[in-house]
Amino acid sequence: PVSWCSCQSGALLQFGTGIRYSKCVFEPLLDDQLVLITPNTPAYQIYKGNFPVSQLRYLPFIFREKGSGTRKEADAFFQSIGLDDQKLHILTELPSTESIKQAVFHGLGVSIISKIAAKDYEKFGYLLSFDLDSELLKRSIYLVYHKNRVLTPAARSFVEVIREKYGPKPEHPRTSPKVHIPVG
Repeated sequence: PVSWCSCQSGALLQFGTGIRYSKCVFEPLLDDQLVLITPNTPAYQIYKGNFPVSQLRYLPFIFREKGSGTRKEADAFFQSIGLDDQKLHILTELPSTESIKQAVFHGLGVSIISKIAAKDYEKFGYLLSFDLDSELLKRSIYLVYHKNRVLTPAARSFVEVIREKYGPKPEHPRTSPKVHIPVG
């Protein structure tokens, strides 16, 4: 979630639904979803992209720390299928997605992370990823900035780079709304 302080001073990315502040602009950039990642081993290759939800209770999980957006969304999913921390085999919690990918790659367990974040390891065959087909695992990524504050040159550059790389492509220039970024 975005804190008031972080939105006051510049621009940032927010994942998930988060808290909306009336003084901030939230530009949707991308749709994302959380996926199950596993080591790329025969034990998981046999599922050929369709991992049975009924088997999740038996897996050794590596999670993000409590309080992270990814953890909150994963917890909501598990609760929706009748699993909570007591019914899951949680090995450990790690503070970053990269450390989780490394742990899963080395066969220490499985995890739930962003599909976008899993792409690089999946592309090189280090991990497998499985869509778990739940609306609770879908989220959006937003560009967030204060609507009435002048952005610093660094924040303005950040916004421009993010928009260029990920910004929505207008369907028709006359109907596409322009969002004004205050500048000094």
